[in-house]
Amino acid sequence: MQPHPAGERLVVELHGKGVDWLRTTIDLYAGVPRVDVRYQLGKQPTAAKEAVFFAFPFAVDGPPAAWELTGGVGGTGVPSVPGSAEHMRPIRHWVAFEDPELTVAWATLEAPLVQFGSIHMPYAPFPPTLDEEDGTVYSWALNNIWDTNFPSQQQGETTFRYAFASGAAGSGRRSAPARPPGSPTRSSPPSPPATCPPRNRGPSCAWTTRTCSSPPWAAPGTARGWPSGSSRSPPDRWRRACTCRAPPAPR
Repeated sequence: MQPHPAGERLVVELHGKGVDWLRTTIDLYAGVPRVDVRYQLGKQPTAAKEAVFFAFPFAVDGPPAAWELTGGVGGTGVPSVPGSAEHMRPIRHWVAFEDPELTVAWATLEAPLVQFGSIHMPYAPFPPTLDEEDGTVYSWALNNIWDTNFPSQQQGETTFRYAFASGAAGSGRRSAPARPPGSPTRSSPPSPPATCPPRNRGPSCAWTTRTCSSPPWAAPGTARGWPSGSSRSPPDRWRRACTCRAPPAPR
C-alpha cells in the first residue's frame, strides 16, 4: 500500500506464463466513491492462439442492465441485429448493473470487447468455458485468434485502465425531463389535424399548400408544396406539416 496526497494506492506485481511481468495498480481517492484499476503487462510473443482477459466479478443479482453503444444504449433483453454475436459485446465505455438494492457502473478505456457471465470459445457455436456468473464482466483485452487484419503475434508492454463505482438502487438512472401533456416526442411525431382524411380516401377534403410550402426539413430558400385542391393525400412526410380543409360548398 502506497499512500499519496489524493488517497491510497496498492501495487501488486506478478510473474506467470506468457508474460514477463504483470503489474496491477489500484487507486482509492479520498472522498471519491470510485475504484480505478490499471493493468500493465510485458507480453511475450507466441504464434499459438491465445487471449487475455481481465475479470471483474460484482456481487449483483442478474446480468448487466445496460451498456453503452455507438450512438445508443444496449442491454440484456434489448433487441440486437439478427445474426450478430451474442457471446461478446463491443461497447463504447461503460456497463451498468442494477438490482433491487444496488447499482454498479464499470468503465473501460482501452479495451472495448467484453463478455458477460463466462468466457466463451471463439468458434461457433461459442459455448461457455466457465460456470455462469451473471455479475462478472470479462474484459477481452488481447487475442490473436482472428486471422484478418490482426497480428498473428502480440507482444510488448501494454496498459489497460478501468474504473468502477456503486450506489443505491436506481441511482444510476437518468430520468427524462418532464413534458407538457400532449406534447410531441421524438418517437411519436405529431399527428395530422383530426379533420384530415386518411390517405387515398378520395376528394372529400382538399389539401392546402398554405402550411406545406416550406416544411421544417426543407432547405432554406426552397419552395416545396403539395398541389392545392388535389384529391390525392400527400405522402406521410408531408402529412406531418400540412393541414387540410374542406372544399368550398358549391354555389
